[in-house]
Amino acid sequence: MRPSRFIATAIGSASLASSTACVSSAPLSVTTWGEAFIEEGMPADAFEDAWAVTFSKFLVVVSAVEIKDAAGTPAAAVDGLPAVFDLVQPGPVVVAELGEVTAQRYDDVSAVVAPAVDAVAGSASDADTAVMVDGGFSVLVEGNGVKGEDTFSFSWAFSTATRYGDCETDGEGNGIVVRAGEDNSAELTMHGDHFFYDDLAAADAVLRADAIFSADGADGSAADGDVTLDELDAVDLTTLPTDQYGNAGAAESLGDFAVALSRTVLHLNGEGECSLSQP
Repeated sequence: MRPSRFIATAIGSASLASSTACVSSAPLSVTTWGEAFIEEGMPADAFEDAWAVTFSKFLVVVSAVEIKDAAGTPAAAVDGLPAVFDLVQPGPVVVAELGEVTAQRYDDVSAVVAPAVDAVAGSASDADTAVMVDGGFSVLVEGNGVKGEDTFSFSWAFSTATRYGDCETDGEGNGIVVRAGEDNSAELTMHGDHFFYDDLAAADAVLRADAIFSADGADGSAADGDVTLDELDAVDLTTLPTDQYGNAGAAESLGDFAVALSRTVLHLNGEGECSLSQP
């Protein structure tokens, strides 16, 4: 799983031949999935500093999805959004069923992750949905890290609003292709490992958690094994090793760094990337 490079996810493929006399159609759905790193956790050998991290909750508010052709015509209306999804639950899960759409290339795939007062429960519970709505959150992650006898827990909620646009299929260009005779899906793949990257832009970023563990109590509170965003915000990035937490000028504290990473979690169909902007 690559770093997002401040970009995120997409879908695509080769074009379909169509006849002017007969236009084919095929079913299209939008799904979301948290992959094994969210559903099952990240093992110690995935981390540069040998931590193992598991998520107990990974909530994301999908506020909008658009799939359009080159002329800007939508494949179909994406109903049922905004909705809250818990990616710890086994997936993929359906975000929206678009029904039968014209079998062709759709060049523009985009999704918005943002707080929404009218969000409904997707795969998240009603209680978790209420937490996201009442708190004005777009992303909330909870879990714990373990390395030998050292442990930490975390519960980080973010109110960032991000449009993941210009999504491309990994290695295949922008958009998706809906193929006749197939059940087609555009998957919004969420990447939990991004919260532990040590760089916001480098392609060779690695996963680390030592600095997060050491942030416990950094804001002057009593160290209690639970690392909060306030504690991360008290850690000046310039106090960390110079070969870690490259920020491309986008963050001053470890808390800023976490906020920036919260805007990179969505990819399309696995590793496809998207550009990031405000909705």
